[in-house]
Amino acid sequence: MQMTEQPAALSEGVDIASIEVAINRCNEVLGRVAVSVASDVGAAASTSSKVALSVDASEMATVYALMIHTKRHLWEFSELTKQQQEAFVRWRVRSVPVVAEE
Repeated sequence: MQMTEQPAALSEGVDIASIEVAINRCNEVLGRVAVSVASDVGAAASTSSKVALSVDASEMATVYALMIHTKRHLWEFSELTKQQQEAFVRWRVRSVPVVAEE
């Protein structure tokens, strides 16, 4: 299995704020996908519509959930799967502007 080459800026790892920004950016650009879900629970079968994340947002959301669950605010880039690495590199914001408080 060949891993994505780690960008130099990620040598310190992926922090929870950066992954959240990447997920939000991905959702803004790609949106969310409406999917139909069939259910045969209960007396009558039914179909309902649900909203799903894009594949990239889903990959990053898995990392985000693990970070929250394990209370880790930093995840080593090498700990991500190839798909998670590629999604994060695709959607990350390379620099976040700092807003001075007045």
